[in-house]
Amino acid sequence: RILEVVDTEYYKFYHKNDTRRIINAIAYYFTYDIKKSSIEINKECTLYYPHTKIIMLLPTDMSSLSLRISNRVDSLLEDGLAEIIYVFASFSHNNIPINFTVGVLQAIGYKEFYPLFEKLPKEMIENVYKNYTAEKSNELSQSVMIYVKQSFALLELFNQCKEELKKNTVNYAKYQIKWINKKIVEIVDDYCVINVEKFDKETFTKDYFPKAFEYIKSTSYVS
Repeated sequence: RILEVVDTEYYKFYHKNDTRRIINAIAYYFTYDIKKSSIEINKECTLYYPHTKIIMLLPTDMSSLSLRISNRVDSLLEDGLAEIIYVFASFSHNNIPINFTVGVLQAIGYKEFYPLFEKLPKEMIENVYKNYTAEKSNELSQSVMIYVKQSFALLELFNQCKEELKKNTVNYAKYQIKWINKKIVEIVDDYCVINVEKFDKETFTKDYFPKAFEYIKSTSYVS
């Protein structure tokens, strides 16, 4: 309701459940006395980059996409668990309250694993915090997993966190597809549209790139 008063255009543009953008728009207005709609909304094109001519659409087959997401989450956790612990430990060391509605903690992957973080021993958390680097992420993650697997309760909690992460990622993918269909697909008549159903090098090389290159050659951008 506040946004509707201070910036009607922005209020109409975003869904009422898009809390983060709504709060940011209100804060921006009262901080700089400038409406977000005056700098963000392009009335002629809903794309962020108006000169875009080639669009690759995400897969819409949720069964195969869900499987890919599941496999991706499994592989990421092999060396990414330490990063999650390090981020939470950094907040603790700097006396910053845990708030999943602002900043980096809004990202998928943090709030899902906070219950596990709370159950880990302080000495393990300190070890990750003091020794964490991108190069050591896999090693530290593996050491945490060795400890987790020694406890049935911790392993069960880890699996619950993992499944929650997969569920939320799939839901976000569904939201992305819905947003793309609503905001982009409706205006793609003048674009080169490529439906990306496979994410492998061979398919991109044989199918997707040639179509994109042919479109570029057919435009006035390339002689």
